Formats: sequence, structure tokens, C-alpha cells
Amino acid sequence: MSHLTIKLKHKTSLLLLVLLALMVVVIPAAAQSAPPPVVRLEVNPQTAKVGDTVTVAVRLENVSGLFGLQVICQVDPNVIAGTTHLEGDAFSGGNSFYVDQGMKPDGKWLIAATRLQPNPAFSGNGTAFSFQYTLKSATNANFACSVLGADNHSMPLPLTLVNGTPVVTLAVEATAVIPTAIATQIVPTSEVPTAEATEVVPTAEATEIVPTAIVPTPEVTEIAPTAEATEVVPTEVLPTSEATTEPTMSATVSSTVQGTIVNQFAADSGGVQIQLTSNGSLVQQSVTAADGSFSFANVPAGSYVLLVSAPEHLALVYNITVGGDGAPINLASQTFLIGDTDGNQTIDVADAALISANFDQAVPPAPQAADLNHDGQINISDLVLIGTNFGLSGPIQVK
Repeated sequence: MSHLTIKLKHKTSLLLLVLLALMVVVIPAAAQSAPPPVVRLEVNPQTAKVGDTVTVAVRLENVSGLFGLQVICQVDPNVIAGTTHLEGDAFSGGNSFYVDQGMKPDGKWLIAATRLQPNPAFSGNGTAFSFQYTLKSATNANFACSVLGADNHSMPLPLTLVNGTPVVTLAVEATAVIPTAIATQIVPTSEVPTAEATEVVPTAEATEIVPTAIVPTPEVTEIAPTAEATEVVPTEVLPTSEATTEPTMSATVSSTVQGTIVNQFAADSGGVQIQLTSNGSLVQQSVTAADGSFSFANVPAGSYVLLVSAPEHLALVYNITVGGDGAPINLASQTFLIGDTDGNQTIDVADAALISANFDQAVPPAPQAADLNHDGQINISDLVLIGTNFGLSGPIQVK
């Protein structure tokens, strides 16, 4: 083996060692994950006296794609009373809709907020909102809080709650010291026979009046729904701009009309009603399969209106012309938007109010129309669906 070969092998070995050393240093650094998303509760002041205002701020750190958030805090109502909430920069009156049930008689207080489209989801650091209380008893106030976040698809977001059980410590006030009477030294003097000393009897002692702080106890008003939810019955929507003609029943070859309707943010797209009409008369009807597909066979040549409808959704309308050549009509896949709880084909504050009025309740007794994601519980996941489609209206004319 030549000297040159040995030298090259030596250099190669050194290069490999350097590369291995770099991998040992770089790979662990690259493998470090981003800091986790955190919800931190900050109490101010941490030490208070009776009558003081206490604020519990909900801070967001390292969050990504947060569209809705609900926080529940439990306290002893005999110790501290809830007053109001304060908006934050993540959820403000200009970009969000709030649900605030106020503090219940048992001390439970739920606040939830969802952003409203076209505002994007919140990412980064900021303040979601704050709870505001008044200390009403001379004892420490203990909190027990929980959080639930959701993205704009109504899916839960993993959030780590920090300081979920804060404590407000009662401030110890200094006690005023009342001075006592100072003994006076009596110096004997020579007796004077011409006058006798008379005892002076005080007529009244001055009494120090200590004002007593009067702590107002705010009344907690429970938000009740103002209107009963009604069952949503989809209605057939016919376009008024275009006249339809009776299908031509001639010696032509009929066709198949088929397509796919995808439920928004739902795994199962089955059970959506599909109606094929001509001049307002029903020709055929069906429902979608689990994958959202549907099909109408043996459709004669002519002009038709295809209507897609379901409770809590914005209707879809297709105008279809079937030729006589037997070629299938393949309709493009279409997303079925959700959030119309009252069936008026507009997703607005009335729909959000229905969810707000039944927040934190199970179905039943809460109405099915408020449970948009059909998980049996009214919470931030349902409110987020309103926020995602807020302001949209139907029927949606599909091109």
C-alpha cells in the first residue's frame, strides 16, 4: 500500500469524524420542537382586601390557528363575586362574537368567544379576555379553571393550561393603635385653706367613629333564551331568473345525473336530501351516501333544477340541461356549509344567539339545531362553526 493511499484514508477518516460530530450537535438542535401552545391565567392583584377588584386575564402564548376559546372558572360565591368580562386583543368586539353567561349562584362562570370570518384564526401571543371579580369576604379566594380551544374546522386544539388554580390572598391590614390615658404625676403643693378643690366630672367622652366599608354584592343574571328554537324544515328554493321547460319526451337517450356533496368539517356526508325538479314538479329524489355521492338514472332530455338541502345548512341549487345523447352529467364536488340554525338561509347573529342561549348544555334539553357538530354538547366547537361561515347566505347557486 502506497504512502499516498494511507494519507487519503487518514483524511477520509478525519472528514467522517468531523461530519459525525456535526450531526451530534445539529440533529438534537433541529429535533427540538417548538414551544407548546399555552393558556396562562394571570391574577391581578394577587393580594387584595375586601371590596377590591380582582382581574383574571387569560393570556395566550405560542398558539397557532386558534379560532374559538372557552374558559370556565369556579369560585366560592361567598368569598368572591363575578362582575363583568374584559375583551382582549385576540377576541375583540370588532372581530369576534362573545358568549358570557355571567357568574352562576354556585360560582361557575363560563366565557367563550369565536372569531368571525373574514377574520383569520389567531396565532402568536396575546390576551384572549379577562374575568373581573370583587372580593366580598375576608378570606383567600381560590379559583379552579379549565379551557377548551378550537380551530376554524371546529376541531379541538391542544392547549396547556398554566396556573389553572390561582389563589387571591387576603391582605392583612394594619390595626390602628388607640393611645390610652397617660398617667399624670401629681406634685404636692402647700394647702390653701381658703378654697377647696372641686372634682371635675367629664360630661361625655368622644367616641371615635370607624367607617365600615360597604361592599356591593352584584346580582348575577342568568342569560335565558328569548325564543324557543323551532324545528328547521328545508324548503325547496327555485331560481326566479331562469324559466325552465318541460323535459322533451322524445326518442332520445336518457342520461345519468351524478355528483358529490361534502358536509363541512364532518366525516360522514350521508343523508343529505337531493331533489331533481322540473317546472317546480318533483321528478326524482334521493339522499347522499356516506361519502356524499348521489346519482339519478334515466333522466330524459330537458332542463332541470337540482336542490340540495338539510337542516342547519345553506341550500345548494344547480341548473342542469340534459341532452338526448345519453352522456352522463357529472356535477363537481361541492361543500355543504353549516350554521343556519333557524332555517332562514342566512348565518348571522340570530344563529349565534341560539347557541349562546344553550351554551354548556347537553342535547336534550338543548335543541338539536344548536348542536351543529352533533356531539351532544353545546360548546365552543358549535360556536366556531357560526364564526367560520358568519355573514354567508343561501341558496348558493352552483355554477
